Amino acid sequence: NSGNNIFVYYLFRTVGTVSHPSNNALQATTGNFTGAVTANSGVTVDNITIDGNDISSTNSDGDILFKGNDGGSTITALTLDMSDAGTATFNNNVGVGASPNNHGGMNRVLEVSASTDVQLALHATSDSIADGNRIGEVAFLAGSDSTLPIVASIVGRVNGTSENQGQLTFHTRHTDTGGSPAERLRINEQGMFMLNGTNEIARLVISQDTQALNMCFLQNTNSTTGGNYFVFGNSGGSTAGTINQN
Repeated sequence: NSGNNIFVYYLFRTVGTVSHPSNNALQATTGNFTGAVTANSGVTVDNITIDGNDISSTNSDGDILFKGNDGGSTITALTLDMSDAGTATFNNNVGVGASPNNHGGMNRVLEVSASTDVQLALHATSDSIADGNRIGEVAFLAGSDSTLPIVASIVGRVNGTSENQGQLTFHTRHTDTGGSPAERLRINEQGMFMLNGTNEIARLVISQDTQALNMCFLQNTNSTTGGNYFVFGNSGGSTAGTINQN
């Protein structure tokens, strides 16, 4: 002990210094330490300060890395990017409520688990979202190039201006020249389906911009033709008419 400093020795070699300045915070400025350090007003190791439940870095824009040992190899499990407001990058899969599993042969990068009634929420908190504007989107991208465009997406939208009604739109793209995926299907706030259009004139509306495609094609791939292509019912639930299979 020399003044406010405590020198830590191991086999006659100084491995670190723990200082005790006037602010009652212990500071370990050099070396590696094993064991517990207790202080009334926080512990600072290099640029990291632990004070109560707070962990902070004094290094401007310095990332915080959580590392471990995986079978003898050092890994960085989590990186907090302080130059980007704390953006978190996990090295591997993330499980909320349980560890992700790969049942079905797919790599589950993110899995949210609970015993029942599990919900994954996308919440836009603004009270002034314009009619038709996007609330949230699930986007699908392919390849390792970060500049690749979205190839498909599912978008939740506001209907009206009260933030109480919503629509779902489904988008895909079929070109390699860039651009955003085109809307292919819309389910409006009343449950009406619109394929390749937005004309809300019936429960199901199919639109197309080319004469080369059939508007609708129904095929029974089974040799048995006991059913109907269409069955029309009345308000009482009885059959009012049919379109039979040949």
